[in-house]
Amino acid sequence: MNTPSLKVLGLTHGERLGMRQRWLKFWDRVAEPRRSAVDENASDFYVNSLLPSLRIFYGLDQKSLAKVHAHLEWFSLPGGWPLIRQGEVGHSLYIVVSGALGVFVRGTDGRTELVTQLSTGDAVGEMSLLTGEKRSATLTAIRDTELLRLPKEAFDELSREFPVLVHNLAEILARRLATTTSAKRTVFRPRTFAVVPLNNSIPCTDLCYRLNRSFAENGERIPVITADARDRPTEWFHQMESDHEHLIYQSESNDGAWTRLCLRQSDRILLVVPASQHPSGSPLERLFKGQRRKRLEIVFFHQDTTDADAVSAWLSLYPDVFHHHVRAGNNKDIARLTRHFNSTAVGLVLAGGGARGFAHLGALRAIREAGAGIDILGGTSMGGIIAAGIAMDWTEDELVERMRAAFVDANPISDYTIPRISLVRGRKVTALLREHFGDTKIEDLWRPYFCVSSNLTTGHVTVHRRGPIWQALRASVAIPGLLPPVSYNGEVLVDGAVMNNFPADIMKEFGRGPVIGIDVEGNQSITAREIDEQSGLGWRTLDESRRDDPGIINILMRAGTVNSEAQTKLSRRMVDIYFSPNLEDVGIRDWHKFDEAIEAGYTHTRDVIQAVGPRLFSTVRRSKTGY
Repeated sequence: MNTPSLKVLGLTHGERLGMRQRWLKFWDRVAEPRRSAVDENASDFYVNSLLPSLRIFYGLDQKSLAKVHAHLEWFSLPGGWPLIRQGEVGHSLYIVVSGALGVFVRGTDGRTELVTQLSTGDAVGEMSLLTGEKRSATLTAIRDTELLRLPKEAFDELSREFPVLVHNLAEILARRLATTTSAKRTVFRPRTFAVVPLNNSIPCTDLCYRLNRSFAENGERIPVITADARDRPTEWFHQMESDHEHLIYQSESNDGAWTRLCLRQSDRILLVVPASQHPSGSPLERLFKGQRRKRLEIVFFHQDTTDADAVSAWLSLYPDVFHHHVRAGNNKDIARLTRHFNSTAVGLVLAGGGARGFAHLGALRAIREAGAGIDILGGTSMGGIIAAGIAMDWTEDELVERMRAAFVDANPISDYTIPRISLVRGRKVTALLREHFGDTKIEDLWRPYFCVSSNLTTGHVTVHRRGPIWQALRASVAIPGLLPPVSYNGEVLVDGAVMNNFPADIMKEFGRGPVIGIDVEGNQSITAREIDEQSGLGWRTLDESRRDDPGIINILMRAGTVNSEAQTKLSRRMVDIYFSPNLEDVGIRDWHKFDEAIEAGYTHTRDVIQAVGPRLFSTVRRSKTGY
């Protein structure tokens, strides 16, 4: 919608508030709760608290900041309204006083993506003060937002009197350039949340209280604002945001004025629905159709563990939203949801590598002993299988025993056939995956999960986040030439290792918090001497007893992963903590070295955790009970 921003300058605070109320009524077609006049001493807050915290004004004393404040223009932007548009010429600096702005970038494919958000104290438009160039992004009010504007003419005048402003501006732009060229993305940390129950069957008060208590256990006091605050003045809400790192707005289960206010005041919206209730098109559901998808997340509330039949229906309506599962009375689920709230959710990425992947099991033991909670899981091939087991909530012992039974006791790559599209039929692999994972869907897992496969039809990586787990994993392990490819929606999928054996970049894109990566690449080289010695042996290369030669299976497995090495090197730069066990003595199909690989993973991970010390690893030490 091409809607002009609400700029109400030259009026008293009371007049501005009244005009703002009328605009908001027009915007939502619903009367907003009454607010009182803005405190006339707001300028003291700007000069004494807000402006000194901005890097561009570093080095200015209070008297100088008062001169700066005299050039600033205050205005209000209702939630959903654009401030500036990508491609427009910029002439001003904007400072967020309260609320939040979404930074949207339009790509070459025409799609618009939310890349980050700006909250209280953030400034935008510094480049325009120097160059007046076109804006590189569109800025839209994610929720009701109060801003200060510094025109370029005013900055030029101030910089002549205070040259330090130019120095500060150059430093800001240099830092921004360094961040832009860095491989690691800045994680946006939302501050305000609306918890919206779909209906009265959701114990919303209890859920908000448990979230409050979970934050408190981590040393943070986070108020829950209920409908009792509907008559509070604007300044009260602003003061609450200034005084607390996070706020929770407890909504009502209707589309009334208080619910709409909660949505406008929140950086992130959590729609809480019963896991057994299908969408019905209620007025409250329709209210969410207009929400920016990256603001909205769905929490599926389970009264028991068998009532997840409605999850797929909801995600069909909202295919791009992040979702969570919370079981009644399960404190681990609440703790994980809390970590998602404060952007400290820990992502674990497990690389593929055949039998080398058993090292993941040992690494997980060391991570558990260190007290780290794992909140999001992803992987490729063998790493994807083990990550799926964790997302299924299998215990450590159960995970080890299932992997032993599937790969050591019953070698899945042994049903050879006359080669047409592969050396192995793949029926044993499929049967084992279905035996252990059943008909469980990825979207029904207790923790967010993904695995990757390589799409030979499109030439791109396919990220599996929905559908049967066994089917996604069957594609992720389909080494070209060894296992038959998987036909999925008219496309041909093979082992994810062909294109991305270590998908830490995909995990980082979620922007949920720190990423732990476990790479089991090891020494996979095959020498020309080995090939020369084995030439002419024909079918003897299939002999599983000859583990000292490369063999056709090893060659195929190596060839299936070599192309992703460049991508793996890039992905390593995306992780916050990186583990790479020494697995030179473990071959890709050395299933019998199960315990040896586990021990290598455990020893290496334990030693790295001890070496990095508590300062770094404390960023992921969030659970007393482990993963």
